[in-house]
Amino acid sequence: MNSVALIINIGIALITAVAIIHMIRDFHVHKKQFKIEMKVGGIVKSIKASLIAIVTLFFDTLGIGCYAPMTASFKIFHVTRDKYIPGTLNVACVMATCIESIYFITNVEVDTVTLVGCIAASAIGAYLGARLITKLNLNKTRLAMGLALLVVAVVLILGIAGMMNFGGEEIGLTGWKLALIIAISFVMGGLMTIGIGIYAPLLATVSLLGMDPLVAYPIMLGCCAYLIPVAAIRFCQDSIKSEKPTYDRKIAVFTNTIGLIGPAIAMVFLVSLPMYWLKILVAIVVAYVGSLMLYQGINKSADKVASDEDDEKEDIMKEGGAPTG
Repeated sequence: MNSVALIINIGIALITAVAIIHMIRDFHVHKKQFKIEMKVGGIVKSIKASLIAIVTLFFDTLGIGCYAPMTASFKIFHVTRDKYIPGTLNVACVMATCIESIYFITNVEVDTVTLVGCIAASAIGAYLGARLITKLNLNKTRLAMGLALLVVAVVLILGIAGMMNFGGEEIGLTGWKLALIIAISFVMGGLMTIGIGIYAPLLATVSLLGMDPLVAYPIMLGCCAYLIPVAAIRFCQDSIKSEKPTYDRKIAVFTNTIGLIGPAIAMVFLVSLPMYWLKILVAIVVAYVGSLMLYQGINKSADKVASDEDDEKEDIMKEGGAPTG
């Protein structure tokens, strides 16, 4: 690992630590409320949260991403209320993203200029592009991205069949290819602010530009390792100032602890995959995410958890006499 990669990893560790400190401070400021929330749902919610975290973070490490599968799981299994989901995704995934990114940056050789350029571009895109991107229609954006990714998936499948070429042994890019991947990182950084993940587009871009598909992992995880803690800090700060949380604290606890079993297993599995199977995995990821985006673009569902949790909190407070703040 070169000095630049070491600096990137130190930065990831530091910003992750700041996010965790903010989360712990939120627990302390609202400690009575936190104790109540840890009881809500009982052992059943604890098991649901842990299993969802382990499974989705396993696939997150493989490049599928965890936000969409987590959101779907929360809604299907009625784990938390809808309004908590955005904050929960960011706060709960801080530790996993830190570990995954440091692991891949340390163990996968990648060109320093390409890595730093993509990470910087995505961060700038998330910061500068947030106001503009958030004005876009989310469903239409998902539909467009979904269709684009499915087209790319077809190209990748044709490549696996020997009809087209994609992927190679390059660990970095130069010239127009470098400019292109940096530009795409910038755009995807902005799109992450409205829930469009960076994993599948970067996996596809790296592969189609002739790089080793495995090189995409330190790039995409490095990008997220800086973006996600920043978002988590914001949600925790808002939660500290408010009497009502901006995320599900119970899920955040279990995902940042027990959930780390998933990435630990996946990291060993991924780096041992032969190139042929890695290409197949990339094609599956891109096709899956493209299909999911199309589904999300046309599907709407209502919150079924909020009223049940409110009633349970009231019962707990009546039994224990604890205040809400």
